Amino acid sequence: MTSLIAAPIEKLRFRKIVSSIRRWRFDIFDLGVSTTTMLIAMYLLPIAWFYIAPQESMVHGTAKYLTVQAILYSIFGIGAFAAGYWWLGNRATAFNRPIAWPDWNGRNVGWLCFGMFAAGFGSKIVRIVNGSYFSFAYSNHDSPFFMLKFLASLNLLHFIALAIAFTRYYALLADNDPNAKPWKWIAWTGFSIYMLCILAAPGGKLAAVSPIFIFLITRHYLYRRTNLRAGALCLLAVALLFP
Repeated sequence: MTSLIAAPIEKLRFRKIVSSIRRWRFDIFDLGVSTTTMLIAMYLLPIAWFYIAPQESMVHGTAKYLTVQAILYSIFGIGAFAAGYWWLGNRATAFNRPIAWPDWNGRNVGWLCFGMFAAGFGSKIVRIVNGSYFSFAYSNHDSPFFMLKFLASLNLLHFIALAIAFTRYYALLADNDPNAKPWKWIAWTGFSIYMLCILAAPGGKLAAVSPIFIFLITRHYLYRRTNLRAGALCLLAVALLFP
């Protein structure tokens, strides 16, 4: 009799667990998720890579650090960070208060976006004038296209400009504001220009990841959530374009 009662109860518990998992929305861009993923990639993936390709120079040179003690410390440290982040996050939920952000001035935002974009290239002109552009390490100084590749390379100011453009675009799009249309052209034109610059400049794989993540993150938090499939497809495109 007891077993007949316990079976439906266990089945009900299982269904409840499955239902709670389905309701849980995994946020790929959450700070704790992204940091934990980065720590795993930095400290645990080299261990797996050592067994997959032990003859590679980079893995072979760090093999002496892959001791049992180091591996256990890494696992414990990453686990402690993840547990602490989510525990503190759940504890702090009760203290969260909505923030009343002031309305953006569309004209000023436009000038700020353009100013950041221009300043990105302006900083390169300054480096050309003072002669420090030779520190650009991603191209051969003797190449006839060295100056072109230096000018086409992107810096932090360019990425800030793109982030402002996409933030403005998706914020307006979420409110069904007709002013979103010109910002759509600004954001995607800038994105296209950046991709052309990255194709022209050397060492572009990491540079290509930045504008793609800017697009994904602003769309994710301001307009529509990005699932794992969309993020994986974007990163696959980067891997194919910039092997």
